[in-house]
Amino acid sequence: MSLIKVGLEATREDLRKELLAHPCRYFFILSTDNRAALCIRTCDCRGENLQSHVVDGLTPDSAGNLASLFAEDLQVIVVNRNRSTMLSDGDELCSISPDIAEKIRILPGFVDWIITTVLTKDRNILIYPISWAK
Repeated sequence: MSLIKVGLEATREDLRKELLAHPCRYFFILSTDNRAALCIRTCDCRGENLQSHVVDGLTPDSAGNLASLFAEDLQVIVVNRNRSTMLSDGDELCSISPDIAEKIRILPGFVDWIITTVLTKDRNILIYPISWAK
């Protein structure tokens, strides 16, 4: 059996709308050693050279220190560990929660930052595999 690689082209504006409308398709939680991070995956123009990219939004906390916008939601996912997939190196991939999806939707600047900094040099965003079943 051979794999068929399918790629779709989109303008930055179309990609922005898609990421904001359907964050569960593109974002996932990478969990390792009781730590979690919000991520996206990219590949090169041939669908190879897969890379996971940690993406996060930072905001000042009550003490003036920078803290993740997603910290509380990520901690809940680490504790519950619902529906995850193990990677070969022992890390786990988990779906994002509805709360994280909603935070992403209300942060268009966060999505713009991802498009302009992560999706450069012929990097293409991947659809998160667990979202296919939804």
